[in-house]
Amino acid sequence: VEKRYPGVHVLKGVDLAIAPGEIIGLVGENGAGKSTLMKIIYGAVQPDAGSVLIDGAPVHFRSPRDAMKMGIGMVYQEQSLIPNLSVMENIFLGFEQQFVHLGVIQWRKMAQAARVQLRKVKLDIDPGMITSRLTFAQRQLVELAKVLALEERVEGHLVILLDEPTSVLSKEEIDLLFGLVRELRRRASFVFVSHRLDEIIALSDRIYVLKDGTVVDVLAAKDARVETIQK
Repeated sequence: VEKRYPGVHVLKGVDLAIAPGEIIGLVGENGAGKSTLMKIIYGAVQPDAGSVLIDGAPVHFRSPRDAMKMGIGMVYQEQSLIPNLSVMENIFLGFEQQFVHLGVIQWRKMAQAARVQLRKVKLDIDPGMITSRLTFAQRQLVELAKVLALEERVEGHLVILLDEPTSVLSKEEIDLLFGLVRELRRRASFVFVSHRLDEIIALSDRIYVLKDGTVVDVLAAKDARVETIQK
C-alpha cells in the first residue's frame, strides 16, 4: 500500500502478510508509518494505491465498521471505550440491535452475552459496571473482549491489531495480556505494535521493521535480537 499526506510520503509500497494464528510484530521509529499502516488495515484510513486482501480477494474498507464486519478489530493505545457507558454497552456499541425487542433493549440478554465475551479474556466483573470505574488494565481487557465479540458476527479467523497495548501496564498485567494473546491465537491473528523490542521478540512469530515508510527487514522472532533490530 501507498499513502501520502501533503508534503509527506508516509507509506512507500509496504507489503505485509498475516497468516491464520500468527502474531506479527511491527516496529520502527516514530514517523516510520506504523500507525498509518494499522489504520489502513482497520479501515480508518484509505490507501492512495495498493490493496488489502483477505484470503486473496481484495476488499475496500470505507470505515472501521466495514473492517469489523470482516473480522478485523483494533485495540487502541489511547483506548476507545466511552467512560460513562457500562461495560456491556461498550462491548456491543453499534451492534445493540441484536438485543432490541419491540423497541426495548433487553439488558439482561445483553449482560449475559457480555459475560461470554469477558470470560474469553478472563475478566470477572459486572457487565453493568460503569467503565470509568475500571482500572486501565481492566479497560484494556474490555477493549479486547469487544474485538472478540466479532467472533459471533463474522465467519472465519479474526485479525486483532494491538497498538502499544503495554505502555502503562505493570509486569504482571503484561504477562496476563501476553498469555491471553497466545491462547487466543487459535481463533485470531495479531499485529502487535510496540517500542519495547524485548516484548516484540518475546511475543511475535515474525517481525516487520519499518523505516521512512518502507519495510527494511522481516525477521523470524526466534532469530531476532534487540541489537539487530535497532540497526
